[in-house]
Amino acid sequence: MYPKTLRKLSIMLFAAILLMAVPQLLSINFQEVSAYEEKSLILDVFTQKTPFNGCGLNRSSDPFAPYEVVKLYGNLTYNGHPLAKVPVTFNIMGPPNKLYNYTFEVTRETNESGIASLDFSFPQANDTEIIGIWTVNAVAEYKGRSACDILTFRVDWIIKILSVKPVNSTGHYQRVFGIGGEMGVEVTLRNIARTFQNTTLFIGF
Repeated sequence: MYPKTLRKLSIMLFAAILLMAVPQLLSINFQEVSAYEEKSLILDVFTQKTPFNGCGLNRSSDPFAPYEVVKLYGNLTYNGHPLAKVPVTFNIMGPPNKLYNYTFEVTRETNESGIASLDFSFPQANDTEIIGIWTVNAVAEYKGRSACDILTFRVDWIIKILSVKPVNSTGHYQRVFGIGGEMGVEVTLRNIARTFQNTTLFIGF
């Protein structure tokens, strides 16, 4: 008699525990879905400087020379799918300095691939006004949600001559050369890009 009663009590207790656990499991699942939906609208801003173009959230792109054209791309997706005809606002801020701070804002719509694009050139002004770190703050809104991304890049001369010195046939520094003597030139260059650069030097005597 007692073993059957205990067995029934055990079954009822186990069923009660399951009923108590089900709402908690459902609550956890709902929270996970909600968290996923909050992150489903993604805006990624990058440049044409492949492979170091700043692809990914809050990344930096390879640098630009003062004479180059910057091509900005804003890739907007919702649940991994591209969004078309959605406005993306690019806020571009130049490096802070004592002369003039360049700041401007442009809005572009995404195409069928979910890409909003913008091309701009640097003002041909004093180098001090444009050389430094530029920041792009991009924002988009869709179905009451917003997504943003920050991209930075440096503006400077990509290849810069650091030093030029005369050397003799053994590669050692020498200032004075006699008639018919062999003279060479040692040039030290700096490359601020993360990729190899081809450079042509012209040396005249």
